[in-house]
This record gives sequence, structure tokens and C-alpha cells, in this order.
Amino acid sequence: TLSSSRHQVKSRNSGVSKVEKIEESSELAQSYSVDIEFIFIATILFITIFAFSRLLNNLSRLKSVLNKSISIRNIGNVHVLVSDEIKIPFSTLVGSGASIVLPTEVIGQQKNMSMIIRHEIHHHRNGDTLWVLCLEVIGSFFLLNPFIYFWKKQITEIQEFACDEKLISQMRVSMRDYGQCLVNIAES
Repeated sequence: TLSSSRHQVKSRNSGVSKVEKIEESSELAQSYSVDIEFIFIATILFITIFAFSRLLNNLSRLKSVLNKSISIRNIGNVHVLVSDEIKIPFSTLVGSGASIVLPTEVIGQQKNMSMIIRHEIHHHRNGDTLWVLCLEVIGSFFLLNPFIYFWKKQITEIQEFACDEKLISQMRVSMRDYGQCLVNIAES
């Protein structure tokens, strides 16, 4: 009888300890779940803050280039600027409205300068500069999504080809002259 009562007490203790172990492991799993959720949310928040700070930094650098640029003329609502800080011409809507920024190297090349300005004007007419701003903001939200980078690259290429085609077909610019202009810009 003594051995049977010891066996009963032992089995009761082992039964209680199994229940306690299950409860402890359940609590432990819940605490890990909360920790994983917190880490995930904190990571997403950190990435978002990083992406927006990068966007604001890029906008600040762009505004700095625009502020240091010299205005050479206006074409409608578009300001044509010249800057020592850039090597490749671009169009933008940031700052005081629609702008085209040219590198100083093209100032003495009237034929090239005319083709570049026409090309960049087409970006404004087609709404490409607005698309660039939208894509930058969207890219900030989806910083880790590789599809966004592919999408931005594809849209940029389509925009460039559309402006090139329009310039050559409607503005009666020879392909040879335009090609030479592109080569001159690439070499400078």
C-alpha cells in the first residue's frame, strides 16, 4: 500500500508538472510572438523613416542645385537654368515650378543646346516630371520591393524613348545630329 500511494503521488506530481510545462511553453510562445511582432513593426517603421529621409535628402540636394543655377531664359512657364554642378541635363517640377537644368558645357554649342532644350520640354509636355515625383514617393513606401526599381527603370526608358522619337519625327532633327548630341553629352 505504501508503494501504491507513492506511485499515485508521483503520477499526480508528474501530471501536474506536464500541465505546468504546457502552460509555460504556451506563455513562452506568446511572448516570442509579441517580440516578433514588435521587431517586425519596428523594422518596417525604421525602413519607412530611412526611405523618407533619403527622399527628403534627394529633394534638398535638387533644390540646392536649382538655387545655385543661373537662369538663362524662360520658355513659357519653363525656366531654363545652367549649372556647374551637373553633367547631364534634366527636367524637374521641384522648386519654383517647371525647370530645365543644363550643364555649363553645352552653352557654347548652340545646336546641341537647342536639341537638349526641345527634348527636355517634351518631358514637361508629356507629364514625365510629375511621374518621376510620384515614382520617388511610391519608391519610399516600397523601398525593399525590387519590382519598384524595375518599374521605375522601365518607365524612365519609355519616357526617354518617347521624347527622342518626338524630337526626331516632329521637330525634323536628323538622327545623326541628335545621336552626335547624345554622344557629346555622354563624353562631357
